[in-house]
Amino acid sequence: MQSGKSGTLPDRLPDRSTSFLLAGPVGRVLLRPWFDRVALHFVANWYLPMSRGWAAGIGSGGSFERFRNQIGPAADRLGNAKALLVEMQDQLRLQQEAAAKWENVFFGGSAPEKSVLLEAEVRRVDTTNRLMFMRRHFAGVRRSLPAARWQVAGPDETRLRQMDRLADPAAAFSGTERSRIYESHAVPGPRGDEFWIRMRPPVLGTGEWAWCRVQMPRNGDVKGILILLQGIFIEPEMWRSLAAPAATLVDRGIALITPEAPWHGRRCPLGEYGGESILGRGPLGFIDALEAAVVEAGQWIQWGRERTDAPIAIGGVSLGALTAQVVLSASSNWPESARPDGGLLVTTTDDMVEAAFDGSLATATGLRKKMQDAGWTRDALGKFAPLLEPSPDVPIDPDKIVMVLGSEDTITAYRGGCSLAEKWLVPSGNLFVSRRGHFSASLGLCRDVAPLDRMADILLANG
Repeated sequence: MQSGKSGTLPDRLPDRSTSFLLAGPVGRVLLRPWFDRVALHFVANWYLPMSRGWAAGIGSGGSFERFRNQIGPAADRLGNAKALLVEMQDQLRLQQEAAAKWENVFFGGSAPEKSVLLEAEVRRVDTTNRLMFMRRHFAGVRRSLPAARWQVAGPDETRLRQMDRLADPAAAFSGTERSRIYESHAVPGPRGDEFWIRMRPPVLGTGEWAWCRVQMPRNGDVKGILILLQGIFIEPEMWRSLAAPAATLVDRGIALITPEAPWHGRRCPLGEYGGESILGRGPLGFIDALEAAVVEAGQWIQWGRERTDAPIAIGGVSLGALTAQVVLSASSNWPESARPDGGLLVTTTDDMVEAAFDGSLATATGLRKKMQDAGWTRDALGKFAPLLEPSPDVPIDPDKIVMVLGSEDTITAYRGGCSLAEKWLVPSGNLFVSRRGHFSASLGLCRDVAPLDRMADILLANG
C-alpha cells in the first residue's frame, strides 16, 4: 500500500505538528515581540495578497480572461499565467477527487480496513497541501494584489440585515435546537484514535457541512473535552504542518475537538481563500462569522454531552477566542446541555471597536481604510457591540476560565483582554501574561504549557 508520495504507509497518522520546533532553541529566539512585527508584515503584505491571486486562479476555471477580470493588470505580469492556470485546475481536480474518496471512505456505511482509511487521509492531505502551496507562484505580483476582494457593507446595510438580532440581543445567538451530527470511522492517530464529525450548518450560507476533527485519548477514557476554535486565516485541516500545542492535552485524557470555522478549509467558497469572506466584508463578515461559529459551538457541546459525561470547555485563539468568549456569554440563554463548563481564551479583547480602528492587523491589511470609505465610524460600529462582544457577566464560575495574553499584542489589544479578565473576575492564577505579541503569545504555548495544564486541571477536577 502506497501513499500519495513514494513510501509505505505508516500504521497510524503521523504527528504533523511543528510544536516541537518552537519548544526548543528555535522558539527561544523566535517567540519575542520582534517576531510579531515580522509575522504581521508577512501576513498582510505576502500571505494575503498571494492568497488573493491564488484564489482567483482557483476560481478561474482555467480561463485567463476570467482570471484577469478578478486581479486586473497583475495577471499580465504573471509569467506563464495561462500554463499556471491549467496546472492549478489539474491540482484542484486531484484534490477534489481525493477529498471525495476520503468522504466516501470515512463516512461510508461499513468500516473499511485501517490501511484504506490511512491511505485516504494521507492522499487527502498530500493533494490539499500541494494545492495550497501553489500560492508561491503569486509572490512576484503580490505588490499589485489587495489583501482581499473587498465588498465591505456599510452601516445601513449591516443594520438592515441584522435588524432582528439587534432588536433582541438575548436571542441573537439562538439556534441550539439539536442538529443531527454524523461521525466518521476512526483511524489511529499519534496519540489515540481520530475521527471527524459533521452536520448541516444551523446558520445558512456557511458551506454544505460544518466539520470538526476529534482527537481521542489513547485508551479511550475521556476525562474532559476541549473544543478549540481557530483564528482567522488558520486552516489546520488544509495544511500538513502547523503548531498545535493543545494536542498535548490528549495525553492527559482530554479529547480535543477542532472545528473548521465558517468560510475556512472545506467550507471556503471556490474562488476565495480561507477567511476572505470575513475580512473582505468588514464588520458584516465578522458579525456573520461569529453568529455561525457561536451557534455551531452549542451544537458541538451538545454532541459531547451525549457522547460522554466528562466536563467540556470551549476555547480559542485570536478570532477563535473572540468566538469562544461570546459562546461563554451567550450560553446563559441556552439549554443546560449546550453550556460549556470552562473556557480557554488566548489573545483576546472585549473591545472590537478598538480592534477594528486601532488594531494593527486591520490597519496593515487595509480593512480600516475600507471601513471608513464605506461610512463606518467608531460610534456606528459600537452599535453592533451586542453581536460582536461578550456581556459584562459570564454565566460560569470565573475560576474555570483561563486567559493567555501578550502585553505587546497590537491586534487584539492587551488592555482589552485585561478589561475582560477584570469584568469576569478571572482569578490571577488563571491569567497568564507574557511580554509577547499576538502571534508569539499563542505560539508561546509550545514552550510554556502552564495555561494548558491549568485548563486540564480544571477539567479533570470537575470530571
